[in-house]
Amino acid sequence: MILIYVVLIIIQIKELFSLNKFERKKQSIFKRNAIYANNHRNFFNINPIQYYISSTLDESKIEEAIQILESKTCLQFKKQRQTVYGDKGFNYVKNNECHTTSGPEYRYKFIEENIYLNDECSQSVGRILQLTGQMLGLISCVKLSNRNKFVTINEDNLDEKSKNLFNKVDLSVEENYKTSFDFGSGLLYKSTQYSKNKNPVIIPKNSFFYDMMGQEYGLSFNDYKVLNNFYCSSNCINKPNICLNGGYLNPNNCRECLCSNGYGGIFCHIGASKDAKCLGDFILVSPNFVKNINLKGKMTCSYAISSSFKTKIKIKVISVFTEVYSPCYEKMGLEVKYFADQGATGLCLCGKFDNITLISETNIIMIEYNGMEDNNYVNIELKQII
Repeated sequence: MILIYVVLIIIQIKELFSLNKFERKKQSIFKRNAIYANNHRNFFNINPIQYYISSTLDESKIEEAIQILESKTCLQFKKQRQTVYGDKGFNYVKNNECHTTSGPEYRYKFIEENIYLNDECSQSVGRILQLTGQMLGLISCVKLSNRNKFVTINEDNLDEKSKNLFNKVDLSVEENYKTSFDFGSGLLYKSTQYSKNKNPVIIPKNSFFYDMMGQEYGLSFNDYKVLNNFYCSSNCINKPNICLNGGYLNPNNCRECLCSNGYGGIFCHIGASKDAKCLGDFILVSPNFVKNINLKGKMTCSYAISSSFKTKIKIKVISVFTEVYSPCYEKMGLEVKYFADQGATGLCLCGKFDNITLISETNIIMIEYNGMEDNNYVNIELKQII
């Protein structure tokens, strides 16, 4: 077991530092699949970013969201006693709706940049984080130039007044942060959002992603990664990124890796499992044998899974039963990361499902099972394929 563990680490670190052809190809894929922030809509070189909270709003949830942003990025914020103008920051304002502008596009001195909160969303840390992320420059995945690889936009169902929200971003203003389309992004709309007839506007190529879209729990790992790459890239500029599986250097401590959900270890090279019942945190899939994952009951188990280089992994979810959440998100049921970008949220399944087959994009995947009740279970088969 120890020998296998050492071999797995050596293989992944060797691949990282050799900058092999696959890694360069993967980076090229990510270049086409990036989540972007618009250079004209941010607070670059503003530190700290000022913010003001209207006296009619409950400050507690807003302050909690600000603290989370500061803990996950290099950004610093400073509370003001009066309205903030221009590109110095933004304001949280009471409103009947929940929306925001997208930052100081033209940097006018006397223009207010406001995040509007109603009674409901002002009590949701997740929604406040998402709106603040949008203010800082994040945009929805549906505006990506290559979105059609992941989703179809049915314009027949789209409200005429909302069509501009689905306009693709011009390539000339896209910034590449090496992150792919993320179905768990806090900026991705629900499938029926902005529909004129309650029928889906956004149709995922894989229908199992329907119930992930439009989550209001907060920003995803890749959302934070984009913010860090945009605002914090100079913090670790002389440090090599030793982090694997979509991880990146902590801009507040360049000796530490920040890992996406399910990954742990100093290099994000193993599963984040801590429950002894998981029987390990990594799996090597060999060419001649089918590997089974059979878990039952209350536990959280995360596995970093690899097959031979230049192969793929066939993942067959024979059956899974977890608690039902909608939208389904990480840490709620079963998550399977089978995209090349292991930083992107994987397919999340909450409830009962049978006979789902997925093919990994590379030879690396991650599977996390979150059992919250004694009758929860998962049965999965893994097989290496060419």
